[in-house]
Amino acid sequence: MAVPKLRAVRRTLLSLIVVTAMLAVPASALAFYGSIAINPQTEAFGGSYKWPSRPAAERAALRHCRGSCKTLLWVRNYCAAAVVNRKGFWGGFGATHLAAIRAARRHAHDPHAKFLTWVCSG
Repeated sequence: MAVPKLRAVRRTLLSLIVVTAMLAVPASALAFYGSIAINPQTEAFGGSYKWPSRPAAERAALRHCRGSCKTLLWVRNYCAAAVVNRKGFWGGFGATHLAAIRAARRHAHDPHAKFLTWVCSG
């Protein structure tokens, strides 16, 4: 009688270990997306963050943008920023929102490009 009982206990323990391992997903494995949309005519913008997919993040950013907007950029588990100067709209990425703003201004080749917005997705 002890052997079947021991097998049942082992099966239960193994099941608990498997379930625990499945639930213990590291935070780095979770993906969160963000996006920035802009209206090129008016400089209106919209942003989104912590969405489960890129399309969802882009749709949310477009909903928050007024007028005829287009997606400028999207990001996954990172930060992004948008700036504008006389040559156009520019985006940048970084580990923090300040790093993303600096990167956007570097891409614009203009340290004084007008800051529009930033998002950090996760």
